[in-house]
Amino acid sequence: VDADAPSGIYWLDTGFYPTNRPSRSLPLVVDGQPIERNSVTIGPIKVGGPPQGITVSEASPQITLNTTFDNEITLLGFDWELDRNTQDTEADSNEITTLTLYWQANTPPQSDYTVFVHLLDSAGQLTGQADGPPAAGVYPTSLWEPGEIIVDRHQLPAGLQYDSVNIGLYRTDTGQRLSADGYPDGAVPLSH
Repeated sequence: VDADAPSGIYWLDTGFYPTNRPSRSLPLVVDGQPIERNSVTIGPIKVGGPPQGITVSEASPQITLNTTFDNEITLLGFDWELDRNTQDTEADSNEITTLTLYWQANTPPQSDYTVFVHLLDSAGQLTGQADGPPAAGVYPTSLWEPGEIIVDRHQLPAGLQYDSVNIGLYRTDTGQRLSADGYPDGAVPLSH
């Protein structure tokens, strides 16, 4: 890796080509048969440090939680960003539009986790969700280092009616949620 490469997350794309025909990549072969691909992607790989603007040295969330998920990651707290310019006079003039979560790795996370943000009605039924990898996927959890604080913003669906918000972490490949302190189902309620 070039010494001047900016810190961040990279993928390596590697393949072979004949010396006398560098514009012709050799195909990959699976079970003795060539396939359409001609390269292998390796990654993600962290070079230098996390991508710029993803981590902070200190977190000062509006609401502090300090809830730990499977001893790997702690949700330090969160901020609500409110849309105070709602045009609909019947709508709540303080509709939440962005939820910012502050995560801290306690140990190197064992997998790449996805955050679920579930909007629930008064009966606890799902009315909307804003699931996605932390930091919009630019910094996978498996690359987090102990002590790092990650800022993670989620846009909430506009115009939905909901009474409460639950968040948590799960493995995308299995759907398995991480349990949280006091919440064995991994769904941590947020209040605003």
